[in-house]
Amino acid sequence: MSQVNWDQFQPESMKKKVDYHEYMASRKWSYTKDTMRLRNPKCERCFCNDSKIIHHLTYKNVGYEKRQELMAVCRECHDFNHAKKGLDPLSNTSFFFAGKIKALAGDWRLPFFDNEFKDRYVSIKGTTFGFPYSSLPSMPVVNVSAKELNFKYSGPFYSDCHGGLDIGNGHGDYSKIVSACEFWVLRADALFAFIDDLTAFGSIAEIAFAHKADKPILLAYSSEDIAKEMNFITSMAKRATINNDPIDAFIDLCEGKPSNMIEGTKTFHIYEDYQLVVCNGSDYFEP
Repeated sequence: MSQVNWDQFQPESMKKKVDYHEYMASRKWSYTKDTMRLRNPKCERCFCNDSKIIHHLTYKNVGYEKRQELMAVCRECHDFNHAKKGLDPLSNTSFFFAGKIKALAGDWRLPFFDNEFKDRYVSIKGTTFGFPYSSLPSMPVVNVSAKELNFKYSGPFYSDCHGGLDIGNGHGDYSKIVSACEFWVLRADALFAFIDDLTAFGSIAEIAFAHKADKPILLAYSSEDIAKEMNFITSMAKRATINNDPIDAFIDLCEGKPSNMIEGTKTFHIYEDYQLVVCNGSDYFEP
């Protein structure tokens, strides 16, 4: 059995300088690419197209990359990231937004949406996205944007019950609401959850729906204290971060910014497999 090359784990000052072009032609990089594509058949950015290219999120550790510094992406996302194309593939990705539901003024989802969306989909009664039961669960997937990041919104949409919220406030037919939420999660390409309240029990169920359906899960916690209580659902996530700004957190998670990632997610779960395949043999480190 070949031995692990422990140079991989040496301090920065002891690592050999790697020529980028030689490294791109090396056996180690070939194994890295094959392993990443095997573990991530779908693009880790748009979650729709097949992954084709391994994208460096940072070039700081070229030759000694950590798993969270790489992303398996489709050619379209790679070209967009390198400014070769103007159309962002993420604009075709639909997200379900899990998280605590609050009254209109305090719901974290509203800053994501422009006035056209609000005029059409937000109830004037002071609740968020109020609709009669007859419209559930068949609400449309809606085009929205956040800080020039375009995507599709799959749900949830909420049923208005005498000025209250049927999801989270104890009103309405919960069996229908649960079925609607499951429907919206299953039709989405991915789930984004912003957890700013430890009583977001319905959101945990929605995350479980997504996990069972093998949907990518992006988690954002508003504080470290909340994140510490959520290790169980963190382990289900593709990526997770601590950020009290939902829009910034959403963008960071979609782009996979390594400095903001929480360990314990699926990205870190496959890190050992990645190390065993890529690092198991010193010859993999030679161009």
